[in-house]
Amino acid sequence: MILDFSRATTIWELLAGTLLGQQSQNCSFFSEHEKAYWLLPRFGLTPADEKNGAVDLRFDFAYEPKMLPNPDISYVEGLARCSGVSYPTTMPLLMVPEGSCHAGKHIVLAYGAVHGDFVLPVPVWRAILRMARTYASKIYLVGTGERPDVALMESECLVDERLAAEKWNIVSEAALVIGPPNDWTWLATAWRKPIVVLYADSQPMRKWFPFGHDKFGRMLYNKDRLNVTQMLADLRQLLAML
Repeated sequence: MILDFSRATTIWELLAGTLLGQQSQNCSFFSEHEKAYWLLPRFGLTPADEKNGAVDLRFDFAYEPKMLPNPDISYVEGLARCSGVSYPTTMPLLMVPEGSCHAGKHIVLAYGAVHGDFVLPVPVWRAILRMARTYASKIYLVGTGERPDVALMESECLVDERLAAEKWNIVSEAALVIGPPNDWTWLATAWRKPIVVLYADSQPMRKWFPFGHDKFGRMLYNKDRLNVTQMLADLRQLLAML
């Protein structure tokens, strides 16, 4: 089977398609984007010479709830349905990428979001950073786009899209990853990292983060009535359980 990733524009979309490809014994991919050729072979998908007969992965259709018979299903399952791909897994897990993974001592704060409801204001990130410093001396901010204005050195802020390989390494070696559903919290599941996902209760529970394993916690919050003190208390409680 050949999967056409040409519509994908983000890493989390590429990872969603990867989950579909990993259900097949022999899957290759076609894409017009360099990012795909950097990421997908790391998960065992091989490049195809041409896209004749390839399945068009319809990422944009899967993003719109009105395009699906059940808007509460996970994005990955929605992508499968929109693209005409069989996908029986109810709780997907990315197969561990090739290469070693070492549990480091640093914490990754993964900013950015797959949906607007998960965009957190700067004061929340500052509070989470202060709390994270009580657990680890080294903190990295990892993401893409405009970064939160938090007190970190430039070397601790991996925000440039050209730093994909560095971000990969930092996430793969993290002791803990905290953030909303985004490229890097999705990627962290590949190594079964301890993860706390910051999840707005306005969104269906499995829609944007369908993964689950024994080191995963979901911290719910009301995006319209953010209570930073309560969020930190809930976060500490989740961390104690991981």
